[in-house]
Amino acid sequence: MKLKNLILTPVLSESLNRLADMDNLSIKESWNIAKTIKEVETQYKLFEGEKHKLIKKYATDEEKTSIDFSALSEELKSKFNEDLEELLSIEFEISLDKKIKIIESSKGLKPKDFIVLEELIEI
Repeated sequence: MKLKNLILTPVLSESLNRLADMDNLSIKESWNIAKTIKEVETQYKLFEGEKHKLIKKYATDEEKTSIDFSALSEELKSKFNEDLEELLSIEFEISLDKKIKIIESSKGLKPKDFIVLEELIEI
């Protein structure tokens, strides 16, 4: 299954962990979720590393840790946005071959989890 870097957020990891903690999963589903968590965490670390390189490249402070967009020229803002869009649109592959089927009364999942996990679950 292909996913985009765009979905990589701390909320995704939290949602996957809540999904993994559900009691009504089969062994295979639980295994697939655990594998998916590991793959997503690896991809997230890569994404964060590249994002920090972008911040460093366009940083406006001496420590090279933040960007003050009001201090950037329009050209640099545009280049930063292009670079960030490119990073967010990169696709990565996870070994999950089909969506994980869960029951509607999935205790432990919050409404935001369903939004974040939309690409990975089926109700």
